[in-house]
Amino acid sequence: MDKLVIETPEQIPLELPLAGIGSRFLALALDTLIQAMGWAILGGSAYASGLRSLHKPAGGAWTGAVIVFLLFLLQSGYFAIFEAVGTGRLPANA
Repeated sequence: MDKLVIETPEQIPLELPLAGIGSRFLALALDTLIQAMGWAILGGSAYASGLRSLHKPAGGAWTGAVIVFLLFLLQSGYFAIFEAVGTGRLPANA
């Protein structure tokens, strides 16, 4: 097992295990699966609300705007939110 050894100014070595390619792949696959489920839920709710086309939405323009905003938050905020709330750990690494 690979370890990262860091020498502190107090001459105390910190030994940290490094994650291998397999565990990193599985963690990213799980994070992608969680995001895909979120996309499916938001897409299903958009379809159920009558938002079948962004050109003439049946639910109104605000419905489309809210769903696009939620998709943006899901895509860009997923990693940032879990890093901030989970003290640097994503659900796959918990």
